[in-house]
Amino acid sequence: LLTAWQIHSPDVIIAREPFAGERPKADAIVTDRPGIAIGASTADCGPVLFADAEARIIGAAHAGWKGAFTGVLENTILAMESLGARRQNIVAVLGPSIGPDNYEVG
Repeated sequence: LLTAWQIHSPDVIIAREPFAGERPKADAIVTDRPGIAIGASTADCGPVLFADAEARIIGAAHAGWKGAFTGVLENTILAMESLGARRQNIVAVLGPSIGPDNYEVG
């Protein structure tokens, strides 16, 4: 399972093989390689998983407010398109996230 060193950024990595050494710093990973599993770790940020089943391209993003505000989700789609995905074929699902009823701030 490949995961990035998440830094609350708009940065996306294209994974073509397992990472050698330390995990790269980014907040999303995309791949078109069968057999490479990708993921995003979350706590109070939201995970977003992407797939273009026709092109067989997947993405996983860690979408905290900073990354989401600065474009990590759009950049994930752009990275998928650079591998051959078509925007109209990309499906995204949101994972569990915090909400005001379950998370007190201040």
